[in-house]
Amino acid sequence: MTGKGNPSPNVVLGAVFLIGFGVLLEMNFLLIHHLGNARYESTFYRTAWQFLSDLLTQHHPLEVVFLAATGYTFYQIVGRSARQAVAGRKWTRYFAEHADAGKMERLNAAYRKWNIPITIVRDPSVLALTTGFIRPRIVLSTGLIRLLSAEELEAVLLHERYHCRQRHTVKKFAVQLMMDGIGYIPIIRSLGRHYFIGIELSADRYAMDQMNSSYEIGSVLLKLVRHNGQYAGVGAGGTVHFADTAVNYRIEQIVNPDQPVRVALASAKTVAISAILLSLMLAALLLECPI
Repeated sequence: MTGKGNPSPNVVLGAVFLIGFGVLLEMNFLLIHHLGNARYESTFYRTAWQFLSDLLTQHHPLEVVFLAATGYTFYQIVGRSARQAVAGRKWTRYFAEHADAGKMERLNAAYRKWNIPITIVRDPSVLALTTGFIRPRIVLSTGLIRLLSAEELEAVLLHERYHCRQRHTVKKFAVQLMMDGIGYIPIIRSLGRHYFIGIELSADRYAMDQMNSSYEIGSVLLKLVRHNGQYAGVGAGGTVHFADTAVNYRIEQIVNPDQPVRVALASAKTVAISAILLSLMLAALLLECPI
């Protein structure tokens, strides 16, 4: 992330994964151990009842709470993944049905060296995003192209190019899964928000450096803020929009490009609560699976 004292987005991403996967690993151990000790009956319902009875009468309340948190976490992760799959198919179909073939051909020819597909959709709303996990692509609307000058459009393309090259779509989706699944650990949400702000600041910085000016990206942001009511939204997680995150920080960077943009990482209260919750989870695991 731009600015002295701020960790880079990749460092924050690593912290999210370290905490997140650590918690998920503990949950898997707990489930495997509990299921391994369960007594299986002749039917699913009898087995489920036996499992529930054993859990509520033979285990410490801390273990019950941790197991409930485990169920909630996996429910949220599976639910978010399913919604993303449905939204992805829906918007892929929409992009194909509303593609402006003429503008796409001209823009893809102009930026062929980037080796990044650019899709133009016939849509009056203001839309600029990066989408796709395996091969990220840039999606722009005709409404956006009409709104911007040639230089401003290039600034947007450079911003989105950075997201494509850094594969921010898949990284952002993974962070969103962690925030949905274990967001009850507050530091995960703090780190996730910091990461989302960080990748937007970095993409703006890349565009500014490439254009050797902050004017164009600043002008685009102001135009998009004015058209906020017409901004088209696509399912969160699998896409990275141009102007849906950290506009205030981004404007601060553009106004003072040589000054650091300081973004708070996490409060002492957030760290303390998270440490307590993580310790309780570890205690519950040790109660269930003593060394």
